[in-house]
Amino acid sequence: MTKTKGSFPTDDSVLKIIYLVIMDCSEKWTLPIKNWGIILSQLRVYFAGRVDAYL
Repeated sequence: MTKTKGSFPTDDSVLKIIYLVIMDCSEKWTLPIKNWGIILSQLRVYFAGRVDAYL
């Protein structure tokens, strides 16, 4: 998305465009994440107590 633009007036304008692209992609996402159980268990080990608060 940022390749088509010549320049941006501020850093915030770039962040806003990236945010909007991520929101658009997340609405279209329909596939489950592969090996999510393994990933989640590893995150629980690395970030003990922090991950469970968001589940």
